[in-house]
Amino acid sequence: MRGLLSPGHERAGDTAIRRLEPRLELIRTWCQPFGAIADIGAHEGLLARWLAHDGHVVWATELTSGGFRELCRGVAGSSVVVRQGNGLLPILKVPVDVVILAGLGGQTIRRILRRRGDMMSQPLYIVQPIPDALTFHQVVAAEGWTVVRADIAQYRGRYYPTWMLTMSGPPHNLEVEEAFIPREFCQAAGYAGWLERERDRRRLTLRYHQTERLIQELGLLEQELARIKGG
Repeated sequence: MRGLLSPGHERAGDTAIRRLEPRLELIRTWCQPFGAIADIGAHEGLLARWLAHDGHVVWATELTSGGFRELCRGVAGSSVVVRQGNGLLPILKVPVDVVILAGLGGQTIRRILRRRGDMMSQPLYIVQPIPDALTFHQVVAAEGWTVVRADIAQYRGRYYPTWMLTMSGPPHNLEVEEAFIPREFCQAAGYAGWLERERDRRRLTLRYHQTERLIQELGLLEQELARIKGG
């Protein structure tokens, strides 16, 4: 039967579903031990559908009317529960073990997480900000989050740093290097490649727009890359 499927698809029960990209497959793997999952900003619901197929209880949300219609079409025929609304609002009273925030900008994710205190449950958060993950790391470091897991997915030359987080304490006062350099990823295969990409972005930006912050960040990235390479 697998040979009859369209390229890029796998069979989930009686239905052929498009395969997940590595960045979403990583999240799917991390969700395996948990029962109830909420996918915030689920887009067409592909990840939510796979999670439901894996046996999880899944809620999936979208904010806009158009996005919600697309989500409903994407998960039709599955057990995924769909809700429309902003951020955590549609699931504040839902008992979930894990909340997924993937494919959203870092600032958007930070705004969503400000409502975490209103949640009925105390879930873990799987966070995959696109594209400003290095900036979001400073939020993780400064706001008292504990990193449960961290890894970097790679796909078609792009890097997707991903965290599993729990809130455990008050904000921290950190040194600049500690707040900026994301050493929780140091065991990830893509760590050096991701930092090199971030270094090159800053070098390019500094050709046209020099700021003290960018110069400082570039220096820290170069120091970390030298440390990794034993230089």
